[in-house]
Amino acid sequence: MKISPRTFVILLILFIFILAILSLILIAGMLLNRASNELTFRSSNVAYTQWQLPDGAKTRLGKGAIHDIKFSADGTRFYVATTIGIWEYDTKTGNEISLIEGDRNNIIHIAFSPDGNTLKGINRSNHIINVMQWNIINGELISSIQDIGNIQEIGKRKVIYISDFSANGMRFAGVGLRKDKEINLWTITDDIFPPRHTTINLSSKKNGRAIALSSDGRYLATTMTEKANHPIHIWNVDTGERLNTFAGNKKRIVQMAFSSDGTILASGDINETITLWRTNSDTSNVIYKGTYSNSLMLTFSPDGELLASGDDDGKVRLFKVNGNENENGIGRLIKQFQSNLTNRGHKAKVTSLAFSPDGKILISGSEDGTVRGLDVISRNQLFVIPGHTVEIYRLAELTEENNLMTMHWAEGQLLRWDIKTGHQLAGTYFFGKSPEALSYDGKTLMIEDWFTFSKNKFKLWSIPKRKIQAVLTGDDYESSSHPNFVFSPDGKRLASTDFYTPNGDIQLWDIDNPHRSFFQTIFFRPKSINLTRTLSGHTDRVLSMVFSPNGQMLASNDHDKKLCLWNVQTGKNIFTQSDYRGFGSALAFSNDGKILASGSYSRITLWDPTTGQQLKKTQTDETVNVLQFSPDNKILLNGTHNNGKIQLFDVQSLQLLSTHAGHVNDISALLFLADGKTLVSASEDGTMLLWDWYKIAQGSNRKTEN
Repeated sequence: MKISPRTFVILLILFIFILAILSLILIAGMLLNRASNELTFRSSNVAYTQWQLPDGAKTRLGKGAIHDIKFSADGTRFYVATTIGIWEYDTKTGNEISLIEGDRNNIIHIAFSPDGNTLKGINRSNHIINVMQWNIINGELISSIQDIGNIQEIGKRKVIYISDFSANGMRFAGVGLRKDKEINLWTITDDIFPPRHTTINLSSKKNGRAIALSSDGRYLATTMTEKANHPIHIWNVDTGERLNTFAGNKKRIVQMAFSSDGTILASGDINETITLWRTNSDTSNVIYKGTYSNSLMLTFSPDGELLASGDDDGKVRLFKVNGNENENGIGRLIKQFQSNLTNRGHKAKVTSLAFSPDGKILISGSEDGTVRGLDVISRNQLFVIPGHTVEIYRLAELTEENNLMTMHWAEGQLLRWDIKTGHQLAGTYFFGKSPEALSYDGKTLMIEDWFTFSKNKFKLWSIPKRKIQAVLTGDDYESSSHPNFVFSPDGKRLASTDFYTPNGDIQLWDIDNPHRSFFQTIFFRPKSINLTRTLSGHTDRVLSMVFSPNGQMLASNDHDKKLCLWNVQTGKNIFTQSDYRGFGSALAFSNDGKILASGSYSRITLWDPTTGQQLKKTQTDETVNVLQFSPDNKILLNGTHNNGKIQLFDVQSLQLLSTHAGHVNDISALLFLADGKTLVSASEDGTMLLWDWYKIAQGSNRKTEN
């Protein structure tokens, strides 16, 4: 058949177009398979890792997650409130000055007294609210008011989920459950003890999840959730009178902030639309429209001329508040940060912003663990302070490098630490990928790929090469599934189970033997790992799993009080026993594989893995969260839930030997370094402690609590 020149040209153009599309898909796939950002941090010469350690600990790694930032009155220092306390920094250099003494708990707000000599902090732990005051000169704790939410006259504790603290430290406001019909307020002064509690009654049954107090604590902004509107109400705190209402917000408000004089309110909604409102009128102006952002940080400069915002993606923007480019004169976008600064910006959600008293420096804190200083005039970045990490999910020792690797699941981060100095060395930040499990040697990561072109979204990521090395195929996980993955100690096998699946099936993968098809080869696609077998026997969702040291057995327990042991090579069930089930669940093999420990709520049980015979059991006074045997298998460690303690039990008798306190939140992982002399405890408070194992083990002939 003869083809006309015109037809030939059309076919050629179509062929080139298809080839271009395939090339773009190939390039996009290669980029997505490698997509991650890595930052390397300078080493600090300040020994902050040694400050205020618990007895028996050698080093603290990490400074806790960032909640709030405030400057001193003279602007020479700034203070960062975290999950483990308050850190003091030098404004000019960003160097650490001190870790404020006293309360080592979760500080969510800080504020200076009007004279600048006292620093006040709000601590929230398990919905219990405490108020602390420090002398800023010597850093000593002056006073501590415990459990202000426990209102004695009504015999009820006020539960607070969303809160704000006035800049002068005089007023603390909080929102409870979404259907609560009131805002709780406390007035905190030296001459009122305990703090005076008042409420503002709301007309709506559904309050919003954002509130803001003016700097002097006189005015309060609250949000409501109605059918097609999310109004903002302005209240007089002293009288409880509603002064104004701003309607017309079609999307949920996620953040608000008053200017220093209280005349302007900034609000940001879930679509990242930022609006400025005149508090004494209906005048408003939308100064920015972005994309979806589940949270925003907003703060005004002290002179009210600038507004800074920080979003979910780590971007920080500056706005001119009193511009002349709109008819009502309340706001315009100055400019996003310069591209070279954006590239070096935050890699995760911004959690706090603060201007210096002269408005020339902006400090931002993020879930990526960094605090960054910006020169507002030149837009130059002044410093980057690493180490303020969020909750740690998994950890591994990189023995060849004398480093530790920590995995932060919710924020999609891998962080690397120098064991000798305790300083954070680098951070890897994933975009569109969620880390699910970390291998024992810290070289392989199981990730969930959100932007994959295929249905196979669970993949093995090579940490040294920073790219996907293999894809799991054959799993039956749906888009709503949330699998839990566990590596074998030798890294050759992987077990997975869906936390939300009631049948409790466990899937096994031999990951040491991937294969690559012809299509994968020519298109440079990662290798595939087929499902090896499925273990069926549980009758409810599986809570935890652990491989034996040689990788030949897998222990698992479920929500239906069943403890199962499996032969990994054959898939056969070795035994099934009825085990105690309460809050939490933990499993651990002894290092020689001869003992299996199980724990949940306040009970620990030891089992013979060859016969299924129960060897010992004991009740504990702390909730079991993580179990780990000592290198010589003589001591069993329990990392507790909620209060961050470590309990040591004698394996032969299961008697409690000692208790060691050092963390604030749950112990999430326990690891003995290869030298056998150092115990590493990781916590949801975002820190690790390196313990002198000989010291705390030698002191285990008596019960102690530090």
